[in-house]
Amino acid sequence: MLKKIIALGCAMVCSMSVYAGDAGEPKADKGMKIEEVKSKIIAQMDSHIKMLNEAKSCVQKASNHDDLKKCRASIKDDRQEMKKEHPKRGEHMPKPID
Repeated sequence: MLKKIIALGCAMVCSMSVYAGDAGEPKADKGMKIEEVKSKIIAQMDSHIKMLNEAKSCVQKASNHDDLKKCRASIKDDRQEMKKEHPKRGEHMPKPID
């Protein structure tokens, strides 16, 4: 279970770093200043870190398998909420100015 949480965290961080690497491309952010892009990325990363810390705390407090199952359900719900809150990569970016 903890390995899955760690893997999820690594996947999130890796996806954010891929996104951050693309942020400098003119096609994606012509309408946005770099500071705006950076602040959005940092806000999403903070949200992911908060979710991971809550999941870690839940797992650490678990004293039996039923508690771990509750943690897993909570983590799953949090991930679903995060998917709703954060659009897919690039969808929140404005269209380039021609």
